[in-house]
Amino acid sequence: MESVRAGFERLAFAIPLISTLKANIEIACFSHTLGTILRNGVSLEQALETTRGTLASRIYRASIGRAISAIRNGESFAATLHDAPHVPMLARRMVRIGEETGTLPDMLDHIGKILEAEASRQIQLIFQLVPPILTLAIGLGVGSFILVIMNAVLSVNDLAF
Repeated sequence: MESVRAGFERLAFAIPLISTLKANIEIACFSHTLGTILRNGVSLEQALETTRGTLASRIYRASIGRAISAIRNGESFAATLHDAPHVPMLARRMVRIGEETGTLPDMLDHIGKILEAEASRQIQLIFQLVPPILTLAIGLGVGSFILVIMNAVLSVNDLAF
């Protein structure tokens, strides 16, 4: 069951529109949660450990696990995100700025708001594309059905002679 789930996740990250939507939703939730925990005085390492459990994606959980290890070895959080797959460049840059200015919790909240708005925009785009695609698919289905019927009718005429 886990291998099937991992396969679906890899497939979701392979499709561009779904990949960015999934990334925006995951990182937005992660950013809000991490910002809230950090604002309440928890260390970055402990906050990442706690927030890692809220992630649905095993790819992101693994990335955060690597980030925790790197932070224990003295690296900055922004440096560990630089190598993380599927993390939007905007989030990487804003985390770096937040660390440099000492406003990481506020910056994480801001990242979450931006990515939520982007995800909302992407969902609206998907729902705007669905009706024309369905209309086209139904038209192709009806057209092919008519062609099959016409072919059968015309072939009966050929048999009569």
